[in-house]
Amino acid sequence: MEIDQLVEQFGQDSGLGNLKLNQDGLCRLVFDDKLFVDIEKTSNNFILHSVVGKPPIQQDEQLEYMEMLLQANGPDHAVRDIHLGFDAKMDEILIYQNFSDVQVNYDYFKRCMDEFIAQVGKWRSRLSAAVGAEMGSLDPKPVEQEEKKEAPSSKFSDKSNIPPGMITP
Repeated sequence: MEIDQLVEQFGQDSGLGNLKLNQDGLCRLVFDDKLFVDIEKTSNNFILHSVVGKPPIQQDEQLEYMEMLLQANGPDHAVRDIHLGFDAKMDEILIYQNFSDVQVNYDYFKRCMDEFIAQVGKWRSRLSAAVGAEMGSLDPKPVEQEEKKEAPSSKFSDKSNIPPGMITP
């Protein structure tokens, strides 16, 4: 299924109404007025992403914080190919799941969305506790002002190039 169809069916099945991607290929879902999940069409398929935190302001706290994020991205902690990243331009911690070059049926998309939303909530809480701040200031700018993100391509885009042991079940 195409991402447009997946988003539309997800909206209908979850009671969110008639969801559609905008002219830039974006759809923002808002839960409880504080949890935001963006679905973004890319040239290779689509990506889910959300802002889950900001790094600490204090320099001495940043190393421990970033170390925690790197450990969370390790193969022992990977959940359904959901990863954390840092947007230096916006000074934000992102959580994302990339569906480049993957055929996705609706059941798989629904399971991925449920897990992704749960992980967004988990990481917002965890990072909020780590910096001792409320994450209410993470309200993103309107989707019309979002910059379109393309999934990075690398030699590992082709799963056959990934070194043994790097793929987790």
